[in-house]
Amino acid sequence: MSKPIIYIAHPYSSDPRGNYTKSLAVAVQILQIGGVPINPLESHIYNELDPHPYEFWMENDFQIIKRCDCLYRVHGKSKGADREVILVRDCGVPVFYSIPQIEAFIERFVNS
Repeated sequence: MSKPIIYIAHPYSSDPRGNYTKSLAVAVQILQIGGVPINPLESHIYNELDPHPYEFWMENDFQIIKRCDCLYRVHGKSKGADREVILVRDCGVPVFYSIPQIEAFIERFVNS
């Protein structure tokens, strides 16, 4: 059975460590409902080991998004997550704003 790859567009810059931790909880939710989460906020750890400018990480994320089945935009102010939504819409990748929407997408994906 194939599972959908779900990109998590989550606020980050307002509270890097706190938002990183919150994004992990979102990733676990996605795992529990049958999706494969892609959590770009993991770059928080990569950046601690090998620092790069913000735009480096955004460009990395833009490459990943294009390979995902959908994007989950987590609520909260975020210029970066808003940029990710614009990019995926231009690529035709569906965007969702709630876990129930993600659950319905996973159901359709698995049963198609």
